[in-house]
This record gives sequence, structure tokens and C-alpha cells, in this order.
Amino acid sequence: MLNLARWRILDHLRQRGRRSGGPAATGFAQPAAAGAGDAEASDRTPYIDRIPDPHLPDFGAEWDATWEAHLRTVALERTRDAVDPRQFQLFDLYVLKERPAGEVARRLGVSVARVYLAKQRIGSRLRQEIERLERESLPTGHSAK
Repeated sequence: MLNLARWRILDHLRQRGRRSGGPAATGFAQPAAAGAGDAEASDRTPYIDRIPDPHLPDFGAEWDATWEAHLRTVALERTRDAVDPRQFQLFDLYVLKERPAGEVARRLGVSVARVYLAKQRIGSRLRQEIERLERESLPTGHSAK
């Protein structure tokens, strides 16, 4: 039964290789070129084992995304506590809640220029806080990206 499954897989890979116009992919290492040692041919990884499994999750990327989201949250909280609440409200509505600048200005009774100024100042402070947190979280001997 195992041989039958193996033969079917090999047939499928050969047909796939013909359809793509490339050499027939057998799933096994190709024989070494004339004159090469047999040890070299047997040390090669089979073709099928070199294809990454698209269904495996990338745990490193998930961890990195979670860590970066945590850094942004902490930086946002620290920035909010350090600035004028009215300025942060402008920033929150315009940048975080993505409301139009004109609507934010009307709602809070300020000019549109004031909304843009709050975005620039608090955004700059937020970026500095994120950079500071990244530096603090790096192990000694490592450098930032």
C-alpha cells in the first residue's frame, strides 16, 4: 500500500513538472553529475522536503506583531498621560478614530490648523516614546533595526 501511494505521488510530481515546462520533478534528489561522488548525491535534501508548507503558521511573525502592538499601546498611554488632555482629544479623534479634520475642529470648537498641529506634535512625541521603549526592551549587545 505504501509503494502504491509513493508511485502515485511520483506520477503526480512528474506530470506537474511536464506541465510547468521544467524537468520532471520526482521528489527525490537528482543523480549527481558524472564524476561526482555517491556520498554527495545521497546527502542532498529531496526536492519535496525543500518546499515550505504553506499551512504552517509563522509563529515569529505573530509574536513580533503582538509585541509591536503592545509597545504602541504602552507608548500611547504614556503619551496621553504626558500631554494636555484637550490636545490628546484632538489627536485621538483625528488620527486614532480617523474622523475628518473639519469635523473634529467643529466638534471641539478649534481651527483645522489646530487639529493638524496636535497631530504633528503628539504624533512626534508618540514616535519618540515608541523608540525609547524599543531601546529599553532590547537585550544588551543588540542594536535596533
